[in-house]
Amino acid sequence: MAKAKRSKPRMPVFGADVEEAEIDNPEFGSYGEPEKITAHVNFKTDPLGRLYKHHKITRAQLQAGRKYGELCHSAEISGLKAVDYEPRIPSGARIGVQDRAIEAAGDLAQANTRIGRVAASLLNQVCFGGSTVAEYARRKSKERQKSYELMRYHHQESLIEALDTLANYWGIQKTV
Repeated sequence: MAKAKRSKPRMPVFGADVEEAEIDNPEFGSYGEPEKITAHVNFKTDPLGRLYKHHKITRAQLQAGRKYGELCHSAEISGLKAVDYEPRIPSGARIGVQDRAIEAAGDLAQANTRIGRVAASLLNQVCFGGSTVAEYARRKSKERQKSYELMRYHHQESLIEALDTLANYWGIQKTV
């Protein structure tokens, strides 16, 4: 016997900063699924989403940060599987995980040369590692024995500038 669907949405977890957000549909392309879906996002675990929610970054910067994080994720997957150098791709087949990882690593290297080594480290920690700008600044201020507030402000400005650069590089349009 099939379960009845819930008429009310589930209550969010206590202490979570949850909001509805439009995200990419993982099922897009199969059986007429839409490209975007609405989902609940916990902004306490999403540093970029939290910056966007508090109007610190624009939608284009958020999309650029998401794309950077996806490239980091795709490039890192290559270490999880054994390397197979045999060209066994039949015509019309999908690109394998290894090929996507190689393409992602190349795209990531180009993006990193655009933004610089320091900004790339910051973006990697925030977009892929899940650290907030404040956590990153706290670590760096301890390493360099500088003021935490000054480092936090500097790194937030660096993050915004790097996201702007990537949004322009990838052609992501600014929406007002």
